[in-house]
Amino acid sequence: MKRKVGNQKRTNQHWTNKELQRLLALSEGGVKYTEIAKTLGRSEKAVQLKLNKLIRDISKPKKTIVTVSQDAVDKWDKLMTCLDKDEQKSADKSKNLLDRAINRMRMHKWLYRLAWFAAITAAVLVALLLERLMQ
Repeated sequence: MKRKVGNQKRTNQHWTNKELQRLLALSEGGVKYTEIAKTLGRSEKAVQLKLNKLIRDISKPKKTIVTVSQDAVDKWDKLMTCLDKDEQKSADKSKNLLDRAINRMRMHKWLYRLAWFAAITAAVLVALLLERLMQ
């Protein structure tokens, strides 16, 4: 698609890497949206939207992989079997509950990480408490 020149507006034109670099440099320099728009040959709204999108993309947290030790998983399973007499039913039930909870929490990554840490910590503490009580 050819670039439009003159008084015609640029509509639905992709931003080039050079334009994006220039946009970021000008905005960091404190230049107003209207001046950036004139410099880049874009509308003020396009500059504003693109800059907001770039800032939002830059500030997005990266995906985090949560690892759980086998010991914590074993303690979780032990806790679930203590709470329910039927071991298989208990394991399936705890797995389904945990899977459903994790699927719901994946919408909010930071909340997911915090809840996962709290759940594992609570499960380990309860397992240790039950272990002491059973001795």
